[in-house]
Amino acid sequence: MKYVIHKDFIEIKLGIGDRRLKKFYYVFFNTRNNKFNLTYDFLNMLYQEDPTILEKLGFKTDYENLTVKLRFVNKIDSSTIKFKYNEEIDLVINERFLVNSNKGVILFLNSEVYDAFSFILYNNSKIVEKINKLNQLKKKYNISYIAPKKIEIINKYNLKVNEESDGEVIDYTIFGIPKKESFVLSGSLVTNKKVYYIDESTKKDLLILEKYRDPKSKKIIINENNIEKFHEDYLHSFSDEFIEKLSDRIKFLTFQPSNILIRKNVSPISKEELFNYNIIHFHDLLNGGVENLELTPELKEKIENAKKENKNFVFYKGSWIRLDTLPEEVVEEIKTKSFEPHKEPKSKLFDLEIKENIEKLEYSKFKKEEKKQTQEEKLDLKYFEGKLKKFQEIGVKKVISAYLEGFRGFLLADDMGLGKTAQAIAFMTWLLEEKELFPVMIVVPNSLLENWRKELERFSPEIYKHFNTKDLVLINYEKLLRNEKLLIRDWNLIITDEAQRYKNYRSKTTRIIKGYKFKFHLALTGTPVENSIDELWNIIDAITPGLLGKLKDFNNKYNVINSDPTSEEAQEKSLEILNSIDPVFLRRNKEDKEVEINFPKKEEFFIESYLTQTQEDKYLDTYLKYKKKNANKKDFLGLAIKLLQVCDFGADYFDENFYKHSGKLNKLKDLMIEIKNKKEKALIFTKFIMTQQIIKAFLRNELGIESEILNGTVPIETRNYIVKQFNDGKIDVLIINPRVGGVGLNLVAANHVIHYTPEWNPAVTSQATDRAYRIGQDKDVYVYYFFSKFRNNHNKTIEEYFMKLLERKKQIKNILLDNIITNKEFENLKKEFFE
Repeated sequence: MKYVIHKDFIEIKLGIGDRRLKKFYYVFFNTRNNKFNLTYDFLNMLYQEDPTILEKLGFKTDYENLTVKLRFVNKIDSSTIKFKYNEEIDLVINERFLVNSNKGVILFLNSEVYDAFSFILYNNSKIVEKINKLNQLKKKYNISYIAPKKIEIINKYNLKVNEESDGEVIDYTIFGIPKKESFVLSGSLVTNKKVYYIDESTKKDLLILEKYRDPKSKKIIINENNIEKFHEDYLHSFSDEFIEKLSDRIKFLTFQPSNILIRKNVSPISKEELFNYNIIHFHDLLNGGVENLELTPELKEKIENAKKENKNFVFYKGSWIRLDTLPEEVVEEIKTKSFEPHKEPKSKLFDLEIKENIEKLEYSKFKKEEKKQTQEEKLDLKYFEGKLKKFQEIGVKKVISAYLEGFRGFLLADDMGLGKTAQAIAFMTWLLEEKELFPVMIVVPNSLLENWRKELERFSPEIYKHFNTKDLVLINYEKLLRNEKLLIRDWNLIITDEAQRYKNYRSKTTRIIKGYKFKFHLALTGTPVENSIDELWNIIDAITPGLLGKLKDFNNKYNVINSDPTSEEAQEKSLEILNSIDPVFLRRNKEDKEVEINFPKKEEFFIESYLTQTQEDKYLDTYLKYKKKNANKKDFLGLAIKLLQVCDFGADYFDENFYKHSGKLNKLKDLMIEIKNKKEKALIFTKFIMTQQIIKAFLRNELGIESEILNGTVPIETRNYIVKQFNDGKIDVLIINPRVGGVGLNLVAANHVIHYTPEWNPAVTSQATDRAYRIGQDKDVYVYYFFSKFRNNHNKTIEEYFMKLLERKKQIKNILLDNIITNKEFENLKKEFFE
């Protein structure tokens, strides 16, 4: 393969000796040209979808075989760095590649790796920042680097805070570093064996702190003389890490910067509470807080004196009181009429710090005190166009009931395909009649934006009139993380679809979702628990904060669900949780009697095929080579991906001798002939791009069936067009990556679902099946699970192990346990596989 590297693309020229590459290029690009211009954006998209496909195109992506050699530790740039491949081949960087044309090595750099190398080679930044980049590459991509001396980045330090009569004394220690002040000032320390650099963010924080060191006492003191300045630095200068360290060390020394919004639990002031209000710890320095403190003559005097001296903070009994947070009644009582509240400068939001309810219950507002009138027996929705099923009416009524009882949220966790979107829109129309709907924000995955728009238009034209106005915001999760303006609004309703997107209580998505101000939050997901029971806690804590208490207690009480999910105790504990959240939770399955949809029949078939001799040889060779190369590293999923690809097709290149390289294709042929003769439609799920292309070529060449592919490389507009063509009867077969077609898509035009490549996570398989087996399906649905076996070998293939997981999943009926049990089974499977 010859190539010419340009600024934005690589020009590929295939010659006589590139027969295997040609076959793959011809099929993949559906053209018989010998010249291809591949943009770097396109190659990056392919990498994200399936890195192995780049290898089929002639590019290397095995970053673990790449080494970065540093000649010096005090100078890192393009003149002092060398790249090595397999420890012996020199590589040079050329646009988005590291190449050695003599050795035939061309290694593609994905966007993240390329940006990091560009920064290291050409940026004039400090050495510590470049070392940090190298460490990030090592951690994520296993790209190693070597230097003349061992390099260590210092980013850990301890803060110690002691209270004195007039304020706080803060000091810091850096383990293993003598003369810490000079180290912070210079930024580095060289010893015989090591070079220490201080992390830039750490250095910045500590240099700011050093400004408050008193020259006489040599202590860093925060008192009434400098609290105003310290507060300003805290608001605009210190990093989040510094704030967190203060939080970890001292209970009350944690106030937040103005560019971080804090969700507070501040009760309205009543006259009875007038003199038991508003002690302001550092934790609450920005917005005020609620603690009991008597307004004594001593405190009144301190406040009056502070006003006279034009100060905004008073230190009293171990806490800072910020004057502009005091209620007007208190100010009147003190008779400081000249007092004018201090206005904080606005600053740009970059993240949220919230009351997390993890170690302690800081924020509990799951229910309002007042209750509204009970709902009428009959559900008559004036602005809903369409007919709800009986079980859907029950669902909407339960959401309304939670709303009227004062609960602040609801988790609708119906099985996939039971119309959660329709129920949510029905609830919206009820709120519209009550004049309590707007403003409303709907947060969805990017792939569901168009589907939600269509459903709003279909089910409620009256609500749809407000689409794309400030009253009705439809936004994806990615944009939500970048749109700080939405945070300052008071939302009457927030709807989050696929709520498992914020299952991780440590994630930024969680912090932002929990940081919004809302009257009611309706969460929708078919999988409220995927890996751990604390995922359910986090979703419930987002919509009804405090209902399940703090996470620490929750985990202590219910951890058996994670540790021993098949036990009787786990079963009892899961039912206990379900009882606790019953007023704000609903889950129905297609098999439930109350659903009464009269779903068409669903039949499942396990289609086994034998590996061809070519596949079997390739499978065993791949397994043994991987095991030898990774003797001390059991990367199960990495090996599984390679073996699954062999089970699909036994050649690294495209070969039209289909049956030589794949036993599955024989079975697929028989099945597709049957489906074609019935004039019915099929969905074929596989995550590998090469497999998708092989199946497409196979169907066209062997059976005369045209198909389309849906994967991550297909733009969303094209994807929507293909789905419309399919539902309109102009396409009969879709070949789909289950992670693209497994969420939100409605593909009921198909009644045959073929899982060609097994998934390790049965939940992904179930979601994919439910694209066809859902409300609106009027034909019997047939689901086929393809898997490969050895013909004359008693060992199990990787696909047989995955079938075992799938069978186990089908035996579990408890929504809180099924995915956790499956994950435990997966861990056991990995051990068995490597034995």
